[in-house]
Amino acid sequence: MTDNDDNAGMPPAQSPEAIGVHTAGPWRIGESWRPPVGNMPQDHPDRDANGNVFWGYHISGSGEHGGHILPTLAAVHNFPDQMEANARLIAAAPDLLEALQDAVDDLLTSMRFRGDGWGCTEDELVGRYRAAIAKALGQ
Repeated sequence: MTDNDDNAGMPPAQSPEAIGVHTAGPWRIGESWRPPVGNMPQDHPDRDANGNVFWGYHISGSGEHGGHILPTLAAVHNFPDQMEANARLIAAAPDLLEALQDAVDDLLTSMRFRGDGWGCTEDELVGRYRAAIAKALGQ
């Protein structure tokens, strides 16, 4: 342990206990504002009432009442035309993972019910979905 024990009791990020474990959803996006860099005039139209400028979006978990939980899980500050869309996609990750896991289960149930009528193997049907789930879970 270091002098900073903020993560006391938490497994190291690459330990076997940490693989496949993520912050529970839903995840939320919020705007990130920061002090301006350089000599931006105080009355510049890109500054807010506190003098800060829009910097991008942050993604955080949410509490049981929907409020943001810090620390930030991810931040999106590049590609101005795509910042918000990228932040929304990242924030949707837990929901997408859960939906894909449910879809695989549903497909396999249907496949087993129908028997040989699919014309493909189980791996051909759900192999790429399983690969995406494994990637998301660090497997």
